Amino acid sequence: MTDVLINEENNDSYTMEDFEDTHRYDKDEFPEYPEDIEDDEDSVETSDSFSVVGKNKKPKKKKVDKGRRKYKTKDGNIVYFATSMIPGNSIRDAIFGRHYHEYKVGTPNEDLFFKVSKTDNCSTQNIDTLFYENPEQFESHMNVTVNSDLKSSWAEKYQYALHCVKKQHEEIEQQQVEYTTVK
Repeated sequence: MTDVLINEENNDSYTMEDFEDTHRYDKDEFPEYPEDIEDDEDSVETSDSFSVVGKNKKPKKKKVDKGRRKYKTKDGNIVYFATSMIPGNSIRDAIFGRHYHEYKVGTPNEDLFFKVSKTDNCSTQNIDTLFYENPEQFESHMNVTVNSDLKSSWAEKYQYALHCVKKQHEEIEQQQVEYTTVK
């Protein structure tokens, strides 16, 4: 048997003789195989050469993101990420889909975000809740305009929520300091 080195420079085809010594079978190993096979004139002749072909790769299954939505507009497709409104779930960024694990649904932390409810075809059964960092981010993502009164009321609500969150963090730090003992 001749040694064949497969690399980028050697793209030749190989004959069965090159691989002849790899494994030989005795006739007794396969008794159900007929020893005398009659060839018909209509049979197809095969050549003794073949080429090495790469293994077919199976397509990978994509992970399904239950919160990812896409809808068509006259300007193109818009992709957004909805947040599940089950209390205790993490708030999810509507544009990029990242989860804010420190902020939970159903807590005052929701007020730190501009929250929008979107329905599909005016259906009350399919309501998606989207969380944006501010109204301007929502405007640029959905190509809409938000009323200035709504923006100013959100800003007041945001400032109050920010004050409450800071106060809550200070209380937690104070409790940790009180319970720390050094021996």
